[in-house]
Amino acid sequence: MGYPQGAGPEFQVTFTPNTPGITFFWALETPASGGGDTAFSSLTLAYQALSPTFREGLHRLNLRHTSASVGEVARLGQERALKEAVKTEHPLVISHPASK
Repeated sequence: MGYPQGAGPEFQVTFTPNTPGITFFWALETPASGGGDTAFSSLTLAYQALSPTFREGLHRLNLRHTSASVGEVARLGQERALKEAVKTEHPLVISHPASK
């Protein structure tokens, strides 16, 4: 995404067996006008807008995650980087325990 390490969105732990239960975003600086280009979305509302048939299809899908990064592949070669990487699979659709 073109951000220096730690300066942009961070989603680096999706390959772990237990993913984080919550994520925080905060602004270090805001425009004096109070406005800006920040957009927020609700995945809950997006999911609810889908047809029941489409939602059922999503529940059958799993995502494969790996710790292998583009940098590791370039440095070690694809075969070695993928062999040494931590890998896991998670359902595409999950519910946070607090929302049940």
